[in-house]
Amino acid sequence: MKQKESRKLDIIYYLVLNLFVLFSILNNKLDNMDEVWSFLFAKNISVGLIPYKDFNIIVTPLSIFINGMLLVVKPTLFIFRILYFFYFLIMIYLLDRIANKLKIKPILKYLLIFVSIWLLLFSGYLDYNFIQLILILLLVYLSLKSKKYNNKKISIAISIIAGLTIVNKQSTGLIICFITIILLYFEKKQNLK
Repeated sequence: MKQKESRKLDIIYYLVLNLFVLFSILNNKLDNMDEVWSFLFAKNISVGLIPYKDFNIIVTPLSIFINGMLLVVKPTLFIFRILYFFYFLIMIYLLDRIANKLKIKPILKYLLIFVSIWLLLFSGYLDYNFIQLILILLLVYLSLKSKKYNNKKISIAISIIAGLTIVNKQSTGLIICFITIILLYFEKKQNLK
């Protein structure tokens, strides 16, 4: 019975949170020029232009390619913001899974997720940093799922995702890869002993 009530509470909470996120994203003023740049780079990819050849970018192109491929249907700012909402859904899901793995009490979990989403919603936009955050959350979730790194599929997935963080953003990606290598190394060394 308690499990059923908890499930209902989860459904209601996440439904209200997702509607709040969607409404906030769609009604956000267009006053951040970085959002416009991110959209234009993704739009260039969606219409077949090649970065560094047809247009210049400073950042590494993973997030631009992902967003560009998803904008192929209709490259408009409205679709770009809907895409941003779907990224938020992925983030909310990962935060929920991580909180469940850490056995955080439901009320504290709801509060932590809401505060995290609130801070990102009103201070961020869809760019490489947002995708980097999703990749980091995915790494944390996979690390918690296989604490001993003894599952080869998860270890390979962790290595690939850590590598993708470099292709997404060099500076934080190198740090993430370095930390991942250290964690994998010490865990393998401990397993050998």
